[in-house]
Amino acid sequence: MIKGIVAYDITNNRYRNRLSKILENYAQRVQYSLFEFELPQDVHNKMLKDIEKLYRSYITYAYNAGNVDELTKSIRIYYMCEGCINKRLIYDYGKGDKKDKFII
Repeated sequence: MIKGIVAYDITNNRYRNRLSKILENYAQRVQYSLFEFELPQDVHNKMLKDIEKLYRSYITYAYNAGNVDELTKSIRIYYMCEGCINKRLIYDYGKGDKKDKFII
């Protein structure tokens, strides 16, 4: 299984909503623009292809619109090993996985 986090900074509502819908198919939303995933290799590869396809479309849109600010936005994927996941510390109020360490 491949585990990680996807975080994004997309200001355009259309593309931000499209990315969010893609990620909802593969990952769990933990904050507005942050998703956690744990996927088999083949599903992970499909997620990456879907994200790349959307991002290419987004960059083309921003370039054609002549909006430099749009071009500076990003999608980031951070991979986490099992040890890193077990060390996470979550400050939250009543949400999440019971194996997470909560400070309320």
